[in-house]
Amino acid sequence: MLGKYITYYRLKNNMTQEELAPLLQMSPETIAQYESGSAVPPFAVLERIAETLDADICDFLAYRNEHLTFLHGPVEQDSGLTDMQQDFIRLSVEEYLNRFYIIVEIMGEDALPAMPVCHGIPLSADAEKDAKALRAYLHIPGDGPIQDLVRTLEDHGILVCFLDIEDAGFSGRNGLVNSRPYIAVNGNMPPECIRSAVAREAARIVFDWPDDLNGEKGEEQAAAISEAFLFPRGDGQQEPESRLGAASDGAERSRPAGIEREEPQLFERLVTRAVTEYEITIEKGAELLKQSYVYVAGLAAEPVVWQE
Repeated sequence: MLGKYITYYRLKNNMTQEELAPLLQMSPETIAQYESGSAVPPFAVLERIAETLDADICDFLAYRNEHLTFLHGPVEQDSGLTDMQQDFIRLSVEEYLNRFYIIVEIMGEDALPAMPVCHGIPLSADAEKDAKALRAYLHIPGDGPIQDLVRTLEDHGILVCFLDIEDAGFSGRNGLVNSRPYIAVNGNMPPECIRSAVAREAARIVFDWPDDLNGEKGEEQAAAISEAFLFPRGDGQQEPESRLGAASDGAERSRPAGIEREEPQLFERLVTRAVTEYEITIEKGAELLKQSYVYVAGLAAEPVVWQE
């Protein structure tokens, strides 16, 4: 829907309809009609909107899958985000997953890992026990560091996207797209914060959370599970204080000295496969990934072993 793209780029520029209106020499009510879809702007007006919002006219005319159904979970309590900022995060998720599902339409649902079971593990009051259950669910050994956490989640059918959000009040959220779980995190955070947010949202997806754990208490529980999941109790050897976890029981936890940044790979792998199998052109792959032609051509030139 054209209106959602106009809203997305307006929010990306951190502008209200009232702030945008004088720049376009139109009323806020007219902008509201364009965004709701009750009116369609003439092409010349759309060009002016794109120029004002520093967007390409093609961004507004891009295909949007109207058959995607989203169910977004809440952002963190006390994040300090305004309603407008939360709307932008929600639309950023939908913009990314719309591009993702274009390639799924082309390659077929079978190209995705099997749909995972959500909220299927009972939640206990013991973060350590829940952390081990989460590791078992993801087929990760019960102790030791976790390599390629994002790739592991993607291989288990959980979609992961990194959003370009400048506000530090947002770290992550989860939700469903066509009943498939997704995790969205702020890609501008340090690598260790990204992994913590990913693990926290994974816990929210995997466990069956009681209704009384949906607020601040639930966030504390999810954070405790994330900590125990990423940094299980060590073997008793003393670690420097700066590398000890914030566990409430003071238990020492094994932490790697340096954490490398991880990136979601599933979208890129599907696009690369579609290009190499001549399902789409390199130009189309670059459009979907929002990367350069040279970058996508380089991906297609690399030998790839597809996992069934």
